[in-house]
Amino acid sequence: MKNHSHSIITLAAVLAAFLFNLQLEAALAMAAFWAGREHAQAEHRWLTVHKANRSRMPWFAGFLPESWSRDGLVNDLLLPVLVGLGGYWIVRWIYYQ
Repeated sequence: MKNHSHSIITLAAVLAAFLFNLQLEAALAMAAFWAGREHAQAEHRWLTVHKANRSRMPWFAGFLPESWSRDGLVNDLLLPVLVGLGGYWIVRWIYYQ
């Protein structure tokens, strides 16, 4: 079973932001947070594969497809983003019905 803690944290942030009517901002902030985290991990994977240090790493190394793992892309980036935006739309739909 995969660890879905990122999605749970994102959903909790969106629901907590409901108290202040900032659901969309929370969903976007969490999406940006997870994207930045996964980008940093992709850079680290590139450094490990190429046995280099940060001073020799090209600026685009974190964007290269071979730097990303499927698990990182799906479970750690796409799923939390979809849960955050889906949670926002569901809360908005319930609240404004």
